[in-house]
Amino acid sequence: MLFFRKYLLLFLFGIITYGSFSQTVQLDSNQVVTDSNAKKKLLNFDFSSKNHSPTRATLFSAVLPGLGKIYNKKYWKIPIVYAAFGASIYFIDLNNKGYQRYLQAHRDYEQDPTSLNNFNGANSIEELIFYKDYYHKYRDMSYVITVAIYLLNIIDSNVDAHLYYFDVSEDLSLHIEPCLISTQNRPTAAIKISFKF
Repeated sequence: MLFFRKYLLLFLFGIITYGSFSQTVQLDSNQVVTDSNAKKKLLNFDFSSKNHSPTRATLFSAVLPGLGKIYNKKYWKIPIVYAAFGASIYFIDLNNKGYQRYLQAHRDYEQDPTSLNNFNGANSIEELIFYKDYYHKYRDMSYVITVAIYLLNIIDSNVDAHLYYFDVSEDLSLHIEPCLISTQNRPTAAIKISFKF
């Protein structure tokens, strides 16, 4: 019986909740809106102009780096993003070519030890292994940096979208003005300090 009561209460709660979302609200004598729009209208928010989506900016940046910057209207960041990607791809290519050269030289040395004398002035097998490991390490680091640039591009677009409507005007000031407050049903003089930002 207790089991039945719980489900009956949940069912009634669901019906009441569903009914409250489908109601209409009369704002003016000429205007009837559904409940989903009523909250927006009653609070005097104009959501039609505030439809900038952080999710959309994030997806745009994930699909094509820089596209989220265009969506956020931060055009000056696009050259920075592509310069960072260009530099990291350049270093991937440079270090990969060096690594492949020294790797091939190391393989050639293992097959013919006299081939070391012909390879770019490497004096010993230790020096050859050092350069091979050096280029391998920095090639892998360049891959990691490229992935980090990609992720920072996505995070930056998301943060920019969240702060899209943030007020950054020059009028950030402190206002001090007298006011009346009600204490124990009597008005009392007070000073109101407000910081406008």
